[in-house]
Amino acid sequence: MKKNSKTFKDIVSENNNSNNDTISNEKLKGWVYFNKNELNKKYKKDDENESKKPKKKKEESTKEILEFYKKLSNRWNNYRDEINELVGDTSPFINYKNDIEKIVEEENMILEEIYNETTNYSSSSEDDLF
Repeated sequence: MKKNSKTFKDIVSENNNSNNDTISNEKLKGWVYFNKNELNKKYKKDDENESKKPKKKKEESTKEILEFYKKLSNRWNNYRDEINELVGDTSPFINYKNDIEKIVEEENMILEEIYNETTNYSSSSEDDLF
């Protein structure tokens, strides 16, 4: 062989070395890079006094919870309306208002049956129990 000629192994190793250098130097914005050595580290809070204090939980009242659920349902309804406008008839939420009305009617009917005292299921014979 000639002294100036390169083998396939030499060319591939040069390409791999140059690719590794460019990959390690170029870090894309928005990506998170992990290093094996950094995964085993444990991070402590800056102020340890705060961690010693017991955290007080804020107890929400019933009105606050209902307001939260109303906001949540309004956001979901706005999302469904946007999807309906964007996708049209192929939207999975095309009839969501009718579906919600059916669910509410079913729940009301079930609650009415549960709390209705006119449906008294008593029997004097043991055969009706099985």
